[in-house]
Amino acid sequence: MAESEQQHRAAVERSTSCPFPEEKLQGGVGLAVSAATYEKTTANAVATFDLYKQWPRNDFEADLFASINYDNSRDLNLT
Repeated sequence: MAESEQQHRAAVERSTSCPFPEEKLQGGVGLAVSAATYEKTTANAVATFDLYKQWPRNDFEADLFASINYDNSRDLNLT
């Protein structure tokens, strides 16, 4: 009987253990800018920000991307 209970406990522990090890928080930041001017002025800028964290049962991910584009020949410049 005791051996049966031990096997049952071991089976329950195996079924509830998580497949993923917990990892450190990972992040990244990026920035890119380009500009040109002569008769016409143009500029582009991009910024990125990323976070990732793995826990035993689930994970978290956040991404942010922002882009700005300017051209002096346009009446309207959008971000």
